[in-house]
Amino acid sequence: MISCNAGAKSHKLDCSKFRDGVFLTEIDTPYYKGEITRKGNTQIEKNLETGASATLEVKWINDCTYLLTPISETDSSLNYLKNKSLTVEITKVSGDTVYTVSHIPGINFNPEIKMIKIR
Repeated sequence: MISCNAGAKSHKLDCSKFRDGVFLTEIDTPYYKGEITRKGNTQIEKNLETGASATLEVKWINDCTYLLTPISETDSSLNYLKNKSLTVEITKVSGDTVYTVSHIPGINFNPEIKMIKIR
């Protein structure tokens, strides 16, 4: 497993194969299981438990950090992001699996999320 720490940010990781694809993701607290489809500057997230989905704009800052800005959603689950962008940093890479940490302005909740590339 290759990882980076706060002092060595993401410049040592090769995250290029995770820019596009289909990913499964699961968060323990609060529980969430989803599928992410990312192509170009668009990401579609689908909650596999409720069926709710969201379309987000993707803007890559560097090879391993990107901004997500909501474009539309089928429920109000992303209301907390209204007029904000979520910064996502890939912190670890292991085969087809990445671990990310998300940062939302004004919210003190930065879960580590495991994403497995399936296509």
